[in-house]
Amino acid sequence: MKSTRALVAAAGVLVIGLVSQSAFAYRYHQCNDKKSKWESNSANYRIMRYSIPSGGQRDTDVVYSFQEWNAVYGMYDVFSWQSGTSDPVSIDHDNGVNEIFYGTDAGLDGALGVTWVRYSSSCFWWFSDQWIVEADIGINGEFGGFEWGNPACNTYGVGNRTTIVHEMGHGLGLLHDDSHMNLMMTSDGEGKYCGTHTIAPHGDDAAGGRYLYSSGNTSHDLGASEFRLVGSNDVALNTSPGTTYVCPGNSYTFMWSVGNMGNVGDTYNVEWRLSTDKTINSSDIWVAGNSGAYEAANGFNTWTRTVTIPSNVSYGTEYYLGTIVDSSGTIGERYENNNATYMARKIRIRSASQC
Repeated sequence: MKSTRALVAAAGVLVIGLVSQSAFAYRYHQCNDKKSKWESNSANYRIMRYSIPSGGQRDTDVVYSFQEWNAVYGMYDVFSWQSGTSDPVSIDHDNGVNEIFYGTDAGLDGALGVTWVRYSSSCFWWFSDQWIVEADIGINGEFGGFEWGNPACNTYGVGNRTTIVHEMGHGLGLLHDDSHMNLMMTSDGEGKYCGTHTIAPHGDDAAGGRYLYSSGNTSHDLGASEFRLVGSNDVALNTSPGTTYVCPGNSYTFMWSVGNMGNVGDTYNVEWRLSTDKTINSSDIWVAGNSGAYEAANGFNTWTRTVTIPSNVSYGTEYYLGTIVDSSGTIGERYENNNATYMARKIRIRSASQC
């Protein structure tokens, strides 16, 4: 259950050239040192149609979020779903039926989302087993249609996917984790592996899901992120919004972040390019690159880089500086569209007379 409206992301700051080091921090409910999870490794949900009409944005976001958890390679496809009633009803958290619905701000105590998890026992005795038997999910219907962060890039300015994926993590048995880049932060995590607006369980989230529901499959998936961790449950953009004025040949220092949502450590190449729009690709102006970087399985890290503004830029033009991880395309990834992201801060080339 969340009690805050903030949405954030995370990372750790390192210096480029070092091998990143990651420690898993996912947290999960347990009883007598045993996992409290779905005993059958499966949970069927009813999408309550009175608040989530079929084919609408809410329905799209809910189904998307179920699919993203099921698409975490290395864990079972826990979630299945069907249509629930279209008649307005009160949600019973003790009827053995998993329901997902949109509620009011007052009904959810002002939270963006709430998950009510019911267990098979109270874990009173030392020999007790405890399984999840019901986990209803409520999403705040009064806070959709906007994005957190600048630039906002994770659901095209609509929907609640970050919140829904977070609450579904609770439905799996995961608890809040405020020390790593993940969507299970108390304040929701931020789904900023931009690419083409992909929101998916981050590396630490996926590691927790694999631990609870391991299938043994492997996955490769690197993603570029525009956010970094600055404290417990607290994140910031890698570059502050605004504009920096430079000349060709000037130095420019920035932070960049990369996450590994897969469960295999990968060595990769990375590039930085200047683009006149927010789409960063290999046809943009090459600035710098690095070969042989490594990101551990389920890891997330932030690095500092200084580049030289190239001479083939146009005077008076404003550019976005962007990161492309796995720039050589040598890693077969689950997602190939989350490898690039632009920075919030723009770079404007001064006029020739000013340089």
